[in-house]
Amino acid sequence: MQRVLNRHISTGKSPDVAKWRIEYNDRPNAELIIKSKKNADLVIKSVDF
Repeated sequence: MQRVLNRHISTGKSPDVAKWRIEYNDRPNAELIIKSKKNADLVIKSVDF
């Protein structure tokens, strides 16, 4: 989740807010994806912008 933390901080969020967003938004979303990805019809890889 370090990449996500860095992304949040680079958009102006404080480290504490960034960590909160990871814990209560990004990590739960990632866990849901991991559990359900076997049902996906299409997987799109993450790309750098």
